[in-house]
Amino acid sequence: MKKDGFITVFVLLILAISILIVHFIINLINSQSMIEAAYKDKIQAELLSEAKILRLFHDEYYFNDLLVPNIHKHFRNQLDGKAVNFNVNFESNIDQKDLDTLVKGKFISYSGRKYIELTSKSEYNGFISNVFARGTIVSEIFEKGNPLLSYELDSDICEKLDNFYESLGKNIVLDNLPEDIKAIKSYDHETIKLINEKGQNRVTKIRNEVETIEIFSKDIILIITNQNNDFVELVVEDNMNIAGVLIVEGNIIINNDFKFNGIIILKGVDSKIIVNSYLKPVIKGIVITEGITDFYELMDIRYDNGFIYKYGIYLPGFLDPNLEILKKT
Repeated sequence: MKKDGFITVFVLLILAISILIVHFIINLINSQSMIEAAYKDKIQAELLSEAKILRLFHDEYYFNDLLVPNIHKHFRNQLDGKAVNFNVNFESNIDQKDLDTLVKGKFISYSGRKYIELTSKSEYNGFISNVFARGTIVSEIFEKGNPLLSYELDSDICEKLDNFYESLGKNIVLDNLPEDIKAIKSYDHETIKLINEKGQNRVTKIRNEVETIEIFSKDIILIITNQNNDFVELVVEDNMNIAGVLIVEGNIIINNDFKFNGIIILKGVDSKIIVNSYLKPVIKGIVITEGITDFYELMDIRYDNGFIYKYGIYLPGFLDPNLEILKKT
């Protein structure tokens, strides 16, 4: 009897120990599963925060729809040397469990370049992740600080110049310009004249001795292309003080006092600027050419990124976002 009782107690003890071990293993598995699930949620929160930044920088739709309007507003109304804050809101997130759709942004200037800083936050299943990003937004060729850019002078950026001129071959969308900027295009005129008559700025386009006149106030985006393979001339006849963008596939002939704030682009290796005025033309902004640069000494060209930013935003290839820093905070 005593032996049978001992065996019973021993079996019960083994059974109790087995139950405890099984219970411990089950709890361990459940704890491990909970830890893994929490870790996945934490990683998911971090990935969702990064995804918002990456969409804004690298997805053309989100960049154009959410960032570009803020970039345009900033470049049109710059406050020199001051950081400018803004916010963007996604209509929806990649994962509906992410409760935060806001990304905070700021424009800063550093070492001659314009940067955008973005801060993203995601809240996912109780986990909060914050990500900070910084990157440039303007093509390097416009921020080198050189008043005159050409293949001849800037061999280190030839590839970037190639890309920029290639982008200019695409249609330049000028439908949403501010009211104070006049867009004028010429495709097959022989001569285009910039004239100031009685205080009124005019563009006179001439083809087969027939003149077409368009009037503008001060700011202009003038695009002159050579579709008939005839050499085209843009002639500055009168004293002119204007601003904007001039894109000319041909020569620019300056016969009088000329002050221009903005961007001048000469397309074609034979295109050049001819100065016939005894007063040096004053250009504040930048001149970019595919041709020779022997006109440089005859002109007063001053690099001015304020005018470059203000008018460059309407050029394809001007905005070129490049993410440099992406980190958790």
